[in-house]
Amino acid sequence: MNICTKLNICTLNSPTSQSRKPLPAIHKHHAMKIEAYFTNIRQEILKELEKAQKQITIAVCWFTNFELFDKLCEKLVNGIPVDLIILDDYINCNPYGCDFSKFIELGGGLFLSSTDRPMHNKYCIIDDNVLINGSYNWTYFAESKNDENIMIIEGNEKLIQEYN
Repeated sequence: MNICTKLNICTLNSPTSQSRKPLPAIHKHHAMKIEAYFTNIRQEILKELEKAQKQITIAVCWFTNFELFDKLCEKLVNGIPVDLIILDDYINCNPYGCDFSKFIELGGGLFLSSTDRPMHNKYCIIDDNVLINGSYNWTYFAESKNDENIMIIEGNEKLIQEYN
């Protein structure tokens, strides 16, 4: 029995593409900012997480990066709510991975995606104002072996609402 199963965490399935509304047109205005990153992605994510003051929501298929995990735990200790959706598989739920029981004890919300219909998104919403989205799973492979990217979009409320 893996640690995620032992914790009796609720499992969720991702919605079908037919149940999603099409994204509204994105209009430029003075408050919106978009940046793309192809290197030093972990550092960019850490910088954005550090700025969080209200809440953090993350959906990544795999999460094995202890530095990012520790930052989320630090935010929980500082009273910032954090919700995390990951795949319910051995990569995420093994005795040598991130200690998700600690995350839950600190007040984090952990949700597991079914392996039958895996959630394969990779995004983070910070304070309902910043969206981090791209190919980057929060893993060591993403950081050291894969070619990955993220976009950081700030100030596009309509787009961010589509992810919530």
